[in-house]
Amino acid sequence: MKKSEKKLNKIDKYLTARLYNHKVRRIKGPLRNETLMNEIRHHYVGEERMKIAKVQYQMLRSVNTARVRVHTKWTRFCRNRKTWAKVLHLDENQMHELMARELITCKKDVKRQLTIFRIAGHLN
Repeated sequence: MKKSEKKLNKIDKYLTARLYNHKVRRIKGPLRNETLMNEIRHHYVGEERMKIAKVQYQMLRSVNTARVRVHTKWTRFCRNRKTWAKVLHLDENQMHELMARELITCKKDVKRQLTIFRIAGHLN
């Protein structure tokens, strides 16, 4: 198993989803570490365990690794958005909307949409 394929626990999954959804929805301003740490404390860890310095360090480290994971996923998303928008003859905002709603997630979906557009007569 590669280092990047490490199995994620529920806190890591939560943080990654929370940060990624915040970015996809184009909400102004970043999510602060304190906000994420309070959410983790409230939903998963609890008040007493969060007072331990080692647990705080581990949670902060989880937040930072989730940020890196989201950054990698976001750059792939943006690169694909530009390329696939050209293929489907859409502007990038329309393509962003399709990808944010998860109607297009991979190259296979782009080919499927291209076929639909051709059959419907939108493309020659």
